[in-house]
Amino acid sequence: MLRDRADSRDRRFATAAGRLAAAVEAIADGVRVAVGMVRERHLGVIGAPMWWGFDVAVLWASFHAFGAPPPLGVILMAYFVGTLANTLPLPGGIGGVEGGMIGAFVAFGVPAAPAVAAVLAYRLFAFWLPTIPGAIAYLQLRRSLPSSGMAAPEPQAALA
Repeated sequence: MLRDRADSRDRRFATAAGRLAAAVEAIADGVRVAVGMVRERHLGVIGAPMWWGFDVAVLWASFHAFGAPPPLGVILMAYFVGTLANTLPLPGGIGGVEGGMIGAFVAFGVPAAPAVAAVLAYRLFAFWLPTIPGAIAYLQLRRSLPSSGMAAPEPQAALA
């Protein structure tokens, strides 16, 4: 009986060690690819930092519009807390970012009223407002594509 427990423990340890080794290898591969892209000066590498920078600038401008700008470090931290809150499994994903940002701002001592106003204005400009021209472009694109009357292709089976 003790031997069975020991064997079971050894198998679990081997499985966990194998998974950890695979995870470390995947991270190392990702880092090698990223470093290679930076060395080759791919312009796409600067896309994410630029997106974050301009997105934070909109949030910063929203606070200035309401006259209560917190320090830039607080804006950065609350922005990334809100981005992290976006991973919450909420219906439609609505409210996670806003709630995370507002909660972080209040936790950092920003008064609630300007925090709510600035975050909602930021979300209006950075997220909801671009959907209007996007929807118009989508509808125009749908009209310009020929309708073939063909049925949609069958989804392929997942690879085992």
